[in-house]
Amino acid sequence: MFRNKIPAVVFIFLFLTGRVVFSQNIQTLRYTTKEGMPSNSVYRTLIDKKGFLWIGTETGASRYDGRTFKNYFTTNGLPDNEVTEMYVDNGGRVWAIAFRKKPAYYDETKDRFVNSDEDPELNKIDLGNTSTANILQHGGIAFSTNNRSVYIYKDGKTTAYNAVYTAKLRPRPDIVIDYQPGKYIVVSTDSLRYLESGRMTRATYFGQPFTWTEFFNNNLYLLYGNGIQRYAFNASGNITEKLKKEFPFQLRLMCRTGKNLAATSASGTTYLLDASTLEIKDIIYNEVAVRHVMADNNNNYWLSTKDDGLIKIQQKRISSYTAKQEFIKGFNSILKTGNRIIAGNNKGELYSYDGLYDIKKLNLNVQEGGGDTWTRGIIDLGKKLYVATQTGSFIINKQNFKIEKSYLGADNKSSKAVYKLNDSTLLLGAHSTITAYNARTGQYGDSVIKRITAIGADADQHVYIGSIDGLYHWDKDSLFYYGSKYKELTYRIVSIVNTNDNLMWIARSSDALLVLKDDSLIASIPMGLVVPGTVCKAMYSSKPGAIWVGTDKGLNKISYRFLNGKLEYNNVHFSTADGLIGEEVNDIVIDNDTVYAATSGGISYLPASLSLPLNDIRTFITRVSVNNIDTSILSSYTLPFSQNNIRIEFSAVDLTGFNPFFEYSINGNDWVKAEGNTLSLQNQAPGNYTIRIRSIKRDGTPSSYVTEVAFRIRAPFWRNPVFWTIAALAVFGIILYLQQMRSRRRQKTALEKLETEKRITELEMQALKAQINPHFVFNCLNSIKGFIYEQDYRQADKYLDKFSELMRSTIDNSDAAIISLKDEIKYLDNYLQLEKLRFSEKFDYSIRAEDGINQDDFFVPAMLLQPYVENAIRHGMRFLEGRKGAIIISAKKEKEYLVLEIDDNGIGREKATALKSSQHAEYQSKGMTISKRRAELYNIYQEIVDKKDGAGNATGTTVIIKIPITFQA
Repeated sequence: MFRNKIPAVVFIFLFLTGRVVFSQNIQTLRYTTKEGMPSNSVYRTLIDKKGFLWIGTETGASRYDGRTFKNYFTTNGLPDNEVTEMYVDNGGRVWAIAFRKKPAYYDETKDRFVNSDEDPELNKIDLGNTSTANILQHGGIAFSTNNRSVYIYKDGKTTAYNAVYTAKLRPRPDIVIDYQPGKYIVVSTDSLRYLESGRMTRATYFGQPFTWTEFFNNNLYLLYGNGIQRYAFNASGNITEKLKKEFPFQLRLMCRTGKNLAATSASGTTYLLDASTLEIKDIIYNEVAVRHVMADNNNNYWLSTKDDGLIKIQQKRISSYTAKQEFIKGFNSILKTGNRIIAGNNKGELYSYDGLYDIKKLNLNVQEGGGDTWTRGIIDLGKKLYVATQTGSFIINKQNFKIEKSYLGADNKSSKAVYKLNDSTLLLGAHSTITAYNARTGQYGDSVIKRITAIGADADQHVYIGSIDGLYHWDKDSLFYYGSKYKELTYRIVSIVNTNDNLMWIARSSDALLVLKDDSLIASIPMGLVVPGTVCKAMYSSKPGAIWVGTDKGLNKISYRFLNGKLEYNNVHFSTADGLIGEEVNDIVIDNDTVYAATSGGISYLPASLSLPLNDIRTFITRVSVNNIDTSILSSYTLPFSQNNIRIEFSAVDLTGFNPFFEYSINGNDWVKAEGNTLSLQNQAPGNYTIRIRSIKRDGTPSSYVTEVAFRIRAPFWRNPVFWTIAALAVFGIILYLQQMRSRRRQKTALEKLETEKRITELEMQALKAQINPHFVFNCLNSIKGFIYEQDYRQADKYLDKFSELMRSTIDNSDAAIISLKDEIKYLDNYLQLEKLRFSEKFDYSIRAEDGINQDDFFVPAMLLQPYVENAIRHGMRFLEGRKGAIIISAKKEKEYLVLEIDDNGIGREKATALKSSQHAEYQSKGMTISKRRAELYNIYQEIVDKKDGAGNATGTTVIIKIPITFQA
């Protein structure tokens, strides 16, 4: 309760004036569409079994975990976006009732609402034009409609009681009470009736109509006009007690609020009533149109308003100076001296305030146009103040709060930072120097050139300065750079504080707080996780074991201890949800165990020992997606190896205003801080994964509640041992089979090779016989005889030499199946010379090989070309008339082949066929057939081209033979 008792005189004042005076010990927080709600028009709130806050609004439902709102609309299963009522039944199921639509309930595994399109039992409920609903004591939910019907949905089944009243009576059932399983009391605006075995058995009339009803703890509360009436029931449904209470003002609505009642007057004041006595216990809020009031487990009240969003009312934790409107503004520096607060802002305004009545203002904008008079620091010099700003520095008289001396232009030594080293010495940090200043004499001392961003010192007055490039130690006229020793100390430093246990705390401009002990780095505290925020703005410590840190996200109290060379710490975070007047904390000072914070919204203060609600926060998984596709929320998953990209979103419910952080552990390994509320596991290897997630409480310790989800990613079938056993056996069998096949092929190839060699040998012998046939020998001998007869002994001798050389080559080649191209050309040359002599110079011939062909390096089957040449002479040259014949034999290389061509200008094959004798044709056909078969056995390409002129007349024949250059002897 905010106040346990309101004095009678206060009630009299309230009743007579209708005005409410609020307790100064409460604070209000307002949530609207700006914070993420779907609408500012709120109908109802509830807290489910997990602790989530559900909100029904004019444009959708919302679930709130204390930090974010997740909204649900018709696209998420709601029958309509105007959700007028929300309930949670005894089984923990959340129900949403949309305006003039059938009900729907939330399915947490699918993270959506189930409506009548998906559940046929819901389709049996006809809510008509108007309806109400309420949760039953023994399980289920009851729906009452304006057609005087009652529907009970329980255990997934709907039971309908149609027209439970007679036609003459028209009151709408307002609430259904199940005083025993299956036995109901139906409460309407004028009476209550007992519904047993599907029919009305008895009735009790109230005597006057009621406008609002509530039932809990076996008590029925009825609201009418300016009064409330309570009926108590026993287990048999009989009324055992009646109590009536009237108030000197009209009441508009009433609802259960925790263990009590809340009632709102027609003027907009909401009261807290004792549920037993109906007496007013407290005033919750004033002058707002409230539709519903709910109390949570931390004794906070949540008000659903018509147009003002959702209002949270909680016990005040942090106080602020708000009595003077001119003091409610952003401040960036603060000093507590005596009973006054001295605060400066970034507009050159300096204030002195006693916290109650007296406030003084001093404008430090001495330059025309104002200048950049950002207040950087305020130092107490006893009767005077030293104020450092961007524009200049000032000595201020405390008594009259006026400027005594100004340091401007070249005289200004402190435009970035100021630090009180002792009673007489100030350290002044400017854009390019740091200078010692004697506040008593006004004289400047030692200085060193460096851009200054922060100044601090330890107990022995060793000076540390921060700059844009890191941390330095200043010793007279020299600087020691810590960045040469620690990379972490090479970044911009914004604050330096030495605690009384001689720990040096260093705040970087972002991402971390660093701690030095005896100039050694002992700890790094990350920003954003342990300390919420991205920018550290201020630090202050008044005693060992605790340091206060201001960030862009609030105020933090880091409690620590240095033990066995290790710094142990935890943090308590204070935010605007706890009463801090501004989100950004720019400066901190502690006086008499009271912490004062200069924030972006004003000055807040709190006891240094203040403890905030410390809940053991429960964490829940709210979304699981596999390969970027959302899936149902289950406790375990079995996935194929291809679905190994997993994303898990989770939420921790804490409605106290604290935004918890999370950590996770996989398969029992160390706990790891999570980035936000999401865990992404990409390209996970096959295996079993048990993922545990928990939240970090307000004091930095882990919650005892741990949520767990398991994933089994199946290995691909080729990683299964059984598969590999079968595969090995199969491979072994295939290898045996292939070996057998290979062996058989080798045997077959060997046999075929022997057979081919045999056939080649036979063909070679046939070719040899064909080349030295008796006709050729006889003709040659006759030619020699003719030369002798004609006494042409020289020609006879020449012919006889060529004939004997040809016969010798034929005999030599009969022993070799393959000869060189050179030997083949020599053989053809001898043969053509003999034939040319025999045919009386009837033709000429030429044999040529293109440049680059070494005739000794290329091989051909022995006497392969001779039958083609012989065929050209006998059929092409023999019958040629009117012109001299010509035979051209050429050899050239084309890509991977040796190409041999035999070209003649004879009569052509067609005419030769018509002229040749049958005896001669048989002989020639046999020689050509043997040459073709030999070429085929050696895989030698052969082609015969019939040449013709433009008129189609034969002009000769070309034989083309292509032998692979890899052909070897």
